[in-house]
Amino acid sequence: MSTELKSKIIQFEGNITQDDINHLLSVFPAGCVFFDVETTGLSPLMDRIVELAAIKITPAGVQIMSSLANPQMPIPENVISIHGISDDDVKDAPLSEDVAKEFFTFIEKLPILAHNARFDVGFVLFGAFEYFKSIKNLHCNQIYCTCQYSRKAFPQFNSHRLAYLTQELNIDLKSHHRALDDTLAILKIMVEGLKKLPEVVHRYSIADGILGKLSDYHPSNPIPIPKHLLGLQEKVRLQEIVEIKYSGGSHKGIFRPIRPISFLPTPRGNTLYAQCLLSDLYKSFSLKKIVGWREKEQNLET
Repeated sequence: MSTELKSKIIQFEGNITQDDINHLLSVFPAGCVFFDVETTGLSPLMDRIVELAAIKITPAGVQIMSSLANPQMPIPENVISIHGISDDDVKDAPLSEDVAKEFFTFIEKLPILAHNARFDVGFVLFGAFEYFKSIKNLHCNQIYCTCQYSRKAFPQFNSHRLAYLTQELNIDLKSHHRALDDTLAILKIMVEGLKKLPEVVHRYSIADGILGKLSDYHPSNPIPIPKHLLGLQEKVRLQEIVEIKYSGGSHKGIFRPIRPISFLPTPRGNTLYAQCLLSDLYKSFSLKKIVGWREKEQNLET
């Protein structure tokens, strides 16, 4: 049973200035919501939220939502070493699904923005799956990726990771990998880009970062990973090289080596996000088209 929800939805000023608000409202007149999640791992289809924060900017002011979340599964030690959130920290927190459910109420119909948004969006969607049962009940909120946006706004940078961007832009990031601090940093990165670019380019660059709408995502059932791929879950956690046989693409029907990273939802269905070692590109492989997998061959270079 879920404990009483303890997330905070309060008026918040922080170091968000009126100038920041004005820049954001110039491109999102009705407002927008920045958010970030900390999790038990990288795969929304098998991992869960342990912390969620969101900052909502509207003409009426600034609000935040911030909460730890009980994932009802152990948090791996290697993940705890990243965000510092332990099983003890979340044992009395509301369930992940309840925090995700509240998030959808908090964002209303406003655009939502996150860094590497495919991951964060996947977690809140699957976190609330049991509540919604059908994604058709979600609003048509536009989804923007501030990482993609930063590639247009700051093409001179060698990296577009959050920590690198905050360092280069002199943005204070107090506790990297804690949801509220990361969310504030994401907001500040967006504002710095808006300050740098003329208005006509603002809109072009923002549009370039759009990933679609929440209503585009349609998880088909509560068990999103096909049975014949369940053995890949541990390989994904370890990012251990395997070979998959795919029924599409230029290597159709033959085994190809990949380094799996995450099971992700997309508007076209659930996918395996991985580094293809044949092309050295990061690709999304539809789970429906992965017809088989096997351990890597011993002579495969890593």
